[in-house]
Amino acid sequence: MNLFVCPFSFAREVILENGTKVRLKLVDKVSTNLNNEGDEVNFIVMDDVKLADTTLIKEGTRATGFIAELIPKGKVGKAGRLAIYLDSTKAINGKRVPLSGTLTRKGEDKIILTAILSVLAFPPFSLLFLTMTGHDAQLPAGYQTNARVDRDVILSLDNSSFVPVSDFKY
Repeated sequence: MNLFVCPFSFAREVILENGTKVRLKLVDKVSTNLNNEGDEVNFIVMDDVKLADTTLIKEGTRATGFIAELIPKGKVGKAGRLAIYLDSTKAINGKRVPLSGTLTRKGEDKIILTAILSVLAFPPFSLLFLTMTGHDAQLPAGYQTNARVDRDVILSLDNSSFVPVSDFKY
């Protein structure tokens, strides 16, 4: 068996596999009264994503999503609703990594309470209860969720990103 030692540095390719878990934390509060449909939503990666001992996505890396559906709270006690689709983050070499995942939230309805109070109230005042609104849907800053890598991503990494095979722990 012949062994060659190459004195030159070269890039190596690894595959970040479809379905790999990426833990995310929401940067800012998101709410049906603060945001609009289509707004970008910022997250940060909570943990390094690794293949063996090689970091592919670094903790603290920015990740993004967007508000795909936003229904504000409504009259007659109707609650607000929102849906956030997770979009992407970046690998350590700067390549875009598509993510999949959805966050949904619904505020608290007051429809039954509004109906009961409207029926029980003296007629001129019963109309006031029909103007009651439900609660906004919201997610607090710091909210944690899991995303998944949406498809296999081939990453070219330089030698400084790799741990020699002899250092792998089995």
